[in-house]
Amino acid sequence: MRALAKWLVVLVGLGLAAAACGSPTAAPRASKPARSSSPGVAPIAHEVHWWIAAGALRRLEAVAGPGFVDQVFTPATTTLIVAPAQAGEYPSWAGHLALDATSLGGVRAALRVARPGDVVLLDIEHWPRTPLAEQLAAAATYQEAGVLARASGVELVAAPATDLALVLEPGQKVTTGFLASGVVQAAAKAASVFEIQAQGLEANPARYAAYVDVVEQLARTANPAVRFVLGLSTNPSGQHVSPTALAADIARTRGDALGYWLNIPQAGISCPRCGVAQPQVAVSLLRGTA
Repeated sequence: MRALAKWLVVLVGLGLAAAACGSPTAAPRASKPARSSSPGVAPIAHEVHWWIAAGALRRLEAVAGPGFVDQVFTPATTTLIVAPAQAGEYPSWAGHLALDATSLGGVRAALRVARPGDVVLLDIEHWPRTPLAEQLAAAATYQEAGVLARASGVELVAAPATDLALVLEPGQKVTTGFLASGVVQAAAKAASVFEIQAQGLEANPARYAAYVDVVEQLARTANPAVRFVLGLSTNPSGQHVSPTALAADIARTRGDALGYWLNIPQAGISCPRCGVAQPQVAVSLLRGTA
């Protein structure tokens, strides 16, 4: 408890604010691929293990073309995030999929179609996609999901959003309430991989890295072996974020990151405030251009 209090003081001192919208997933750490000599692809694009939704790939293709996207994202170096019902649509990605679930029912559906090497990503947020009862019992929900995943021999990726504090610790600041809620420890104990939804802080790389460090330390108190995927977004909750800031976020946190979930959200039920998708920001990041 003394350590948690120390971390909360650090957060308050930094003035961190939270934003969830868009989240994350997991797979075994891939070996570092060789750098590409293809024009227009920066080294960072091939030195990071990316987590990306199938819909985000389509948005990137619309801006950069399928040739560019295929150079950057391959099954060997990418975890593709899809709904369980879509898993069969990506046969070449078998074993490299993160099956997206937002409830225990979704976890069960994902486990029914998971193939060896695939993982199940449980993304619980304060949104309509997760039953309110499961939000209110988020710690227990992750614990049950962990039991189900282990029984099936499938890795669980936990991706709890900071906005769960709105129902778990009402009246507190979102970030500090989330850290005090116990969800980080419960989710880390249940999962092999923990996705840190820090994308709301990414415009300030120092704050982004500080929050990631706090969550990692807290998670490791419950599971020293847990690995981490970090959230990035081209427009978290409608914020304008530069490719330069995203590159700095990666540079500050790569030491402990299994990979990065690159979100390209658009306004909808998952993120009402995200506005129009900004895939060109991701293209600039991947090309190494500001």
